[in-house]
Amino acid sequence: MSKGNNGYFILLLIAAMVGFIVLTPRVIQRNGGGSKALKDDSWFQDEISTEQRPVLVKFGATWCGPCQSLDETIESMEPELGKQVKIIRIDVDEYPGLASVYKVNAIPHSFIFHHGQVVDSHVGSMGASDLQAWIEGAISQTSSKEDSMPKGAPQENPPPSDPDPKST
Repeated sequence: MSKGNNGYFILLLIAAMVGFIVLTPRVIQRNGGGSKALKDDSWFQDEISTEQRPVLVKFGATWCGPCQSLDETIESMEPELGKQVKIIRIDVDEYPGLASVYKVNAIPHSFIFHHGQVVDSHVGSMGASDLQAWIEGAISQTSSKEDSMPKGAPQENPPPSDPDPKST
């Protein structure tokens, strides 16, 4: 190989390594102090549907200042919040398809799910008191819905909005 080709080979090798690092999933699910790397989107519907508690899902990105601020708020409140809701953080750069399904056009964008259905959503960062009030309001919506249903009645699960963005 000539010197010119060596430089090209090294550049190609570096580009491949950077591509591997960028494409490696880094989304972390926090659940009661443990964490698990999540590698595809198939887990998401199971996570939001099977959990008995409401699920707080925060869509954000590592480069987003308000997202980092909200992450810090959630982390500081996690011991208490973890008793009320399951917390999942989604990096929109790692899961753009999932962000598209839920029409996440601005970040941070947070959702409260209960039995697989969106109960409420909020765009933007929040301080601890606002976050707590928002979560409690969403939880009270889920509690009042469940209290008004007769025991053994089927859960109301309207079909989700069209999850295939290509069909619109």
